[in-house]
Amino acid sequence: MSIICCPECNKEISDKAPSCIHCGLPISQSASATNQVSTESKDIDKEGNSTNSVEKVVTQGVDLIFGLLYLYLGYSIFFTDELKFDNELESAGIVFGLIIAFAVLYFVQKLTKSILGTIARMFDNLAR
Repeated sequence: MSIICCPECNKEISDKAPSCIHCGLPISQSASATNQVSTESKDIDKEGNSTNSVEKVVTQGVDLIFGLLYLYLGYSIFFTDELKFDNELESAGIVFGLIIAFAVLYFVQKLTKSILGTIARMFDNLAR
């Protein structure tokens, strides 16, 4: 049994499958012979995704940029001498605001990864 690419959606499927599990296109034996992909020549992870795709590089870049942003913001907030509060209620409000700000930044990171990952996947599919 080997892995082939579906001629319709370009996703990897078994050559023994009667049709593509992703798009439903019937797979003939002649099409499977012409579309065989060697798993030794391609890096494939446990889920069957290519590990050297543009999408993975882009999403790792987004993670790196946002990770550096988190480090900078954390350092600048917690290691400055200007954070002096008059009472506990004021300090609790500031801490709650920081938690909300980091949560919003986290969701912006996920949204950015999703958008850029989709664009990278589109370009990766165009290159095939």
